[in-house]
Amino acid sequence: MSVIDRIKQHYQSQTRSKLLVAEWGDENGPFEIFYDPPTLKDAHLLNTKSNGNYHLALCTMIVRKALDKNGDAIFQEGDAVILYGNSDDRIVSRIGLEMKNHLSVEEQAKN
Repeated sequence: MSVIDRIKQHYQSQTRSKLLVAEWGDENGPFEIFYDPPTLKDAHLLNTKSNGNYHLALCTMIVRKALDKNGDAIFQEGDAVILYGNSDDRIVSRIGLEMKNHLSVEEQAKN
């Protein structure tokens, strides 16, 4: 197996992560966001779409990567701007950074 095949295999073997967002939950419990690890292509697209605006990049990361438990997109393309202007910075930053670092809350607690 070539090194490029091993690199692809490594990426594909990573598990989908889940974030629990209590602040966005309802009477059934915290809101669940599932996501796959970000790629360099994701990072490039985020930087391009956000024009160097770090917080807009985090919003874009959430919109592009957030999935429901069935693997379907939670947000639509234009929702990044809505998150950027109409959400709590602390919550969006926490979610975006967890996605960017591909760490669950449990993994962060261990570090």
